[in-house]
Amino acid sequence: MEDEIFQNVNLNEIGSIKTFETALKTKKNEFVPVLMSLSLIKISEKEPLGVVCIGSDLTKEKEIKKALEKSERLYSTLVKTDPDSIITTDLYGKILYASQHTLQLYGYEDSTELIGKSVFNLIIPDCQKKVKNDLKKTLQEDILRNLEYKLIKKNGIQFIGEWNTAVIRDLQENSVAFLITTRDITHHKNIEKKMQISIQEKDVLLKEIHHRVKNNLQIISSLLNLQSMYITDEEALDVFKESQNRVKSMAIVHEKLYQSGNFAEINFSEYLRNLASSIYSSYGVDMSTVKLKINADNIFLDINNAIPCGLMINELLTNAIKHAFPNGRLGEISIDFHKKNDKYILTLQDNGIGLPDDLNLEKTKSLGLRLINSLVSQLNGKLEVTLNNGTSFKITF
Repeated sequence: MEDEIFQNVNLNEIGSIKTFETALKTKKNEFVPVLMSLSLIKISEKEPLGVVCIGSDLTKEKEIKKALEKSERLYSTLVKTDPDSIITTDLYGKILYASQHTLQLYGYEDSTELIGKSVFNLIIPDCQKKVKNDLKKTLQEDILRNLEYKLIKKNGIQFIGEWNTAVIRDLQENSVAFLITTRDITHHKNIEKKMQISIQEKDVLLKEIHHRVKNNLQIISSLLNLQSMYITDEEALDVFKESQNRVKSMAIVHEKLYQSGNFAEINFSEYLRNLASSIYSSYGVDMSTVKLKINADNIFLDINNAIPCGLMINELLTNAIKHAFPNGRLGEISIDFHKKNDKYILTLQDNGIGLPDDLNLEKTKSLGLRLINSLVSQLNGKLEVTLNNGTSFKITF
């Protein structure tokens, strides 16, 4: 160590200062890095007095330098392995740095072709105004993600790119630059476009299917109506009319699906009103004689629930119209449909004469009531019948 120190002193240069890095041993026999400054001093022209040594502990500086080098290696690795293009620009859009993936993405051979140039050279003219506005917005929000622009390669080929922009700040939190990452999403957008076309084609097909099913059901209803004109037996005629109304209840579901454009669900509140109006019209019921009151939430049902619900309402409303108000008796029928928690509650009640005392709902021979029991079972529901100033059917499913 002594040799190293004195080797750095030129005995012919009095007053000169030599600075170098070395290591000194502590009392604990540990070596610490130091920055050593040496200066030769003399009392007279002929006799040197000695050397002044000043040492500064470099331990912290070395640790900081090592941490910085580690950080730089990590940053360099991240940049190299990131599949996205990475660009940094000043606040005016001048490119300060371009990663290797940037060169590959935009078709450049060397970073010198981009550094110092404007980032707007990579964007088609029609998108440049939007990019400027988005960069201004980035200054306010620090980071913006998933920005889509039409970008341009060196050879003039355009592609769709997704930008993420972020603000780089100095230690005083001043905005000094932009960090921009880019990826080519042209392939994804083309797939998305094809999927949209496919979905539209399927929507058109589903719409056509519902339209045809509705038309076919209406044809069946019309055939039943025509056939009923040749029937003189009242009981047989009544059976035809009930069958016709059942077909209509299903046709209205498909009509609603066709009209709404939502092929998964229908607004059951609207459906209820249309179905009830159709049944009243079918039996020629005077609304002033037997009033109809509908209280239904704005609930949407899929076709698997809407059709059985519609058939149940058809049977219950038909039974009430036919049997609850004999001999022109005045009355009211109300239909309520609500959702409570995860359950739907459908209630149809009238203030008519009620059901016969000896009627057994589970063993009834009435096709309509047997159909209701079957439909409730299909929905995994529960049927409750209350006889109090009329009849109330409550179905929970």
